[in-house]
Amino acid sequence: MINDLVSTMLYNQAAPQITVVRFARTATPDFPQYSILAARDSGIAEPQDLKGVEIGVSEGTVIAYTTDRLLQAEGLAPDDIRTIAVAQTRLPQSTLYGPPTGVRAARQGDQVLVSWEPVWMTEDDYRGYMIEAYVCQDGAYFMMALAIDGTSATITDQPGCSQASSGRLYTVEKHGYTAFVPIPWP
Repeated sequence: MINDLVSTMLYNQAAPQITVVRFARTATPDFPQYSILAARDSGIAEPQDLKGVEIGVSEGTVIAYTTDRLLQAEGLAPDDIRTIAVAQTRLPQSTLYGPPTGVRAARQGDQVLVSWEPVWMTEDDYRGYMIEAYVCQDGAYFMMALAIDGTSATITDQPGCSQASSGRLYTVEKHGYTAFVPIPWP
């Protein structure tokens, strides 16, 4: 019995031979399983706009396979789809200082104010803080990284996306980044 979607896709690679009859989770118009993200000012608004445009994917994964199949289903020819491998990198880890404490967040309309207690560092080591935030703006859900020189930041987060917004806060020093602290997103 094949119960794995990856196995099903590989088995059906040459021609459909088996069908998946049940999903634990399926995509809906309001909650897709896969998204291709583009910069707001890129001019990319629909799948056909991706013709000949490089798309970063994790090479040799279900994401790469699915990207090709979904774009072909939208009418792009295989020669129109240009994917490039993106390397997964990890932030350099620092254990010299701890992560921020006293992290709090408050919402006022579309603005979320995040604040925290300062982490003491030597002046030579200090590089501030970093927030990774997953937010909704103009109906688009995306990740942003913010460098902060201080102990607070205001982030625009609007309603209109099916995914929940969230964030993580890091201390940054010249040797790397501390473990993150989740932001209690309002």
